[in-house]
Amino acid sequence: MKNIESTACVILNYNDADTTISLVKKIEDYKNIEHIVVVDNCSADHSLEKLEKISNEKVVVCQSPRNGGYGFGNNIGVQYAKEHYGAKYVLIANPDVEFEESLVSVLQNKMQQDRSVAVVSANQRGVDGQLKKSGWLLPEKVETILHGEVLCAILLDKIGERKLGATPQSGWKFVDCVAGSLLMVDADVFLSVGGYDSEMFLYCEESTLGRKMMTLEKKTALYVSESYLHNHSVTISKSYNVKGQREQLLKSTLTYLKKYCDASKFEIHMASVLYKFGTLELMVIKEIKRLFRR
Repeated sequence: MKNIESTACVILNYNDADTTISLVKKIEDYKNIEHIVVVDNCSADHSLEKLEKISNEKVVVCQSPRNGGYGFGNNIGVQYAKEHYGAKYVLIANPDVEFEESLVSVLQNKMQQDRSVAVVSANQRGVDGQLKKSGWLLPEKVETILHGEVLCAILLDKIGERKLGATPQSGWKFVDCVAGSLLMVDADVFLSVGGYDSEMFLYCEESTLGRKMMTLEKKTALYVSESYLHNHSVTISKSYNVKGQREQLLKSTLTYLKKYCDASKFEIHMASVLYKFGTLELMVIKEIKRLFRR
């Protein structure tokens, strides 16, 4: 087995320096990660001052020119890792994840052994230990439109799982998209397609990246023998309430439909109506749960 090519880790921070620093401290001694690039996405608090204190030979802290969202900030990080360190592989990690050094090695090996693969990840688990949605097929246009309504979303997710087929007990499974909380990309391939779509501030990045990989006939693979912990949306929840998150989801969904699905004006309108109705459903459900907790 030849030596693994250079690997860097990119962590995007926004108003959550403590969580970001915690992850950096955990992975700083991982020998299979040569550099850690922390991108502060123009935080509105004192995050940058805190983060600059952990900068050293292995950890670099930079700031984006504006808060352009998840895709914009991570694109900056991958570009930096490539230009300054010549990184072949880049591990993109949310601040609110935990993963072992052994998992990084598994992801690296897959990329090096199979050059047709450009994106890899592993199963994600929540803090409750339960497996979370980790890999899926690209949604069709109609599925994307209907996904805004809560009951439709639940049903479509179940149908998607069946279409994807049974997950093996161990090893690798090929999918179209993986969760954006932790994934490794081939930096050259990622940058060749412009990385994430920077017009999407938050959400839908996984589908756009999956679609871009398919246009290049590059594969996306999910490792099911190991998992990482994701304290889901800790960072997002600190910046947006449910309504705010849904507004961002709607904006990204409409952009995805227009740019990648050639959606008509009527289809765009239907998606907008269903997502707004879904937001109302979630707010009602949240209020009912609050009342029952009294």
